[in-house]
Amino acid sequence: MKKTQETPDGVVFVPRPPDLRREPAREEWREEKVGQAAKSCRKALTVRHKADLSTEACREWSVLGSFHNKYTKASSVPNLPHTEKVQGDARTKSFLKAGEVAERTFDGTPQALLPLLKRMSFRFPRPLITWDIFSEEAPPSFPSSGRADENPEATGEGQFEPEELRDPRKVNHVVHKGQNYAQWKQGMKEVNAEEFAAANSGVLDPEDLEEGNLYVVKLDTPDGEFSLGLVQLGAAVDEETRSVHWYARTGHSHSWPSRVKFQRYMDGETWISDDIATNSFLLEVDFEEDLTDSSPSVRDTNPTLSTTFVQQIRKYAIAHGHVHAAGRACTKSKAAKKMNAKPAGSVPRASANKRARVEGPSSTAKRPRRKASS
Repeated sequence: MKKTQETPDGVVFVPRPPDLRREPAREEWREEKVGQAAKSCRKALTVRHKADLSTEACREWSVLGSFHNKYTKASSVPNLPHTEKVQGDARTKSFLKAGEVAERTFDGTPQALLPLLKRMSFRFPRPLITWDIFSEEAPPSFPSSGRADENPEATGEGQFEPEELRDPRKVNHVVHKGQNYAQWKQGMKEVNAEEFAAANSGVLDPEDLEEGNLYVVKLDTPDGEFSLGLVQLGAAVDEETRSVHWYARTGHSHSWPSRVKFQRYMDGETWISDDIATNSFLLEVDFEEDLTDSSPSVRDTNPTLSTTFVQQIRKYAIAHGHVHAAGRACTKSKAAKKMNAKPAGSVPRASANKRARVEGPSSTAKRPRRKASS
């Protein structure tokens, strides 16, 4: 059995010790659609049996229908195992003749709880249980101190090795006042993003790059809080270089929003292209899963990264050192800033002596462009 810690104080589900001298009563369950299970069984026999149910299958459905017809509420279901029998009559003559009996034994739950509790009671140390919980009356509240300092051999609990606690976001699926549905859902998103970051720990294989697809690449100069950019892949230049077209964020803030909208990075009427090293490609953008609109006309001109994908990118950037604090990249002179900054949105035409140099095979830029880090 694994142990999980959610909060230091835990979540109080049992405010006082229960009385376990007798079998705990089963909780009443209010059911709005009583008898639906039995009705479904009858429908299977009357609608389907002539087409695709064998004689044995018809008998199984008949027994199951009889069970649900007798026990219409959860509180009335007998403890399992339970054997249900059906006597053949005129209605069942096609699969169970008069005088014949079909039976089936159901096992599992519900079953008596007290025997289960007795088997589970001391699989772990119980220092605050200072009485015989199955034969003595329980106190009105849990003791504040107990047998924690006693010799484990004297209490019959043995030695317990400490073990690493599991991540509660992965294993806690119960919603309660200490963890509402929104918190649980957010935790699942965080786990998925962390697993995504761990699974994508290196650069993409050059053989997996496909012309026309969108990719997240690493940049030499940060674009806001991340040194990451978006490109559309073009043709191969050589084994170590690929041609790309650049996109720019439409926003100018340092922080990337929950959904990031891009547009083509233009030099006048020309979509700026570049040649970058193949080891700059980090993540592939899935048109269906990672974009808010996967239609070709939108993803080609104004792709918007979905909230889930941006969250995955954020975890990836943190895990692999692509995060930059505000102002960190702005330590040079104004002239240097103009050469190295990654402008968001369209840019005016610039003279050749103000255009940035790209690292990699092409030493001199012919147009204003974003720098990919190799």
